[in-house]
Amino acid sequence: ETTCLLRGAPPPPPPPPPPMSGDADYEAEAAAASAEEAKRRRQMSARTMPDIRALRLAQQHVLQGIWQARHFDGLLEDGWSRNAVSALLQCTQQLVEQQEDIAATARSAEEAQRRQQRLQMQNLVCLCNAVCPTEAAEWVQCIKRSTKGDGAETCEGYRRRLELCTQRSTSRLLHAVMSPPDRKGDQLML
Repeated sequence: ETTCLLRGAPPPPPPPPPPMSGDADYEAEAAAASAEEAKRRRQMSARTMPDIRALRLAQQHVLQGIWQARHFDGLLEDGWSRNAVSALLQCTQQLVEQQEDIAATARSAEEAQRRQQRLQMQNLVCLCNAVCPTEAAEWVQCIKRSTKGDGAETCEGYRRRLELCTQRSTSRLLHAVMSPPDRKGDQLML
């Protein structure tokens, strides 16, 4: 009998032979492992997604018609705001069109839900690109690298920079939307 060099313990037992196909226990273990892997991916995804609630709220205001023509007047003077809102409007238009397509073509509730989740991710990236293209590109590249590799790379720093940028950018947009063009910095017009 051999012993491990560390502390004189016996070596670990050899791994069990692979199960025969059709083995019910093996299939149950494989299904459980697959479910665990899916859960791990959802948790990882939740940790890596930037929090862009303020930007999504701005998009909702556009969708619901809360922002009217007088609100957009303040954006005409500022080139950055004008470009950001133009991109925000494009993201919003794409979101609406794709939601309508999903509603019309999904064959099942599961398919509709899966496509909606994918659409929400695409919308998140579109919104981030609208106001923070550099930070969004860096975050997306980090996510791609971490999913292709061993997953050891953390994108926390990129995610945090993207969140801060979207918060600042949304604040800048809201200031431009709410301030009358002739009296920027004075009293807000609601």
